[in-house]
Amino acid sequence: MILDDRANIDIPKGCFGNKIIEATVDGRLYNDEKKEVYLASPINSKNTHLYYRFSDEDNYKKIQL
Repeated sequence: MILDDRANIDIPKGCFGNKIIEATVDGRLYNDEKKEVYLASPINSKNTHLYYRFSDEDNYKKIQL
């Protein structure tokens, strides 16, 4: 999956599996309470907002290093 400014997608049920997505931060990055990471893509238009939720505390902490 590649998201750029030409992409016009709607993923109401989520995006699962291994993906490479070029993204940026648009406001808040981490939510320690929910173990979530917030990103926006594509980088220029930021019209798609993504969040990643971790069930494992160790993996959540590893991405913050």
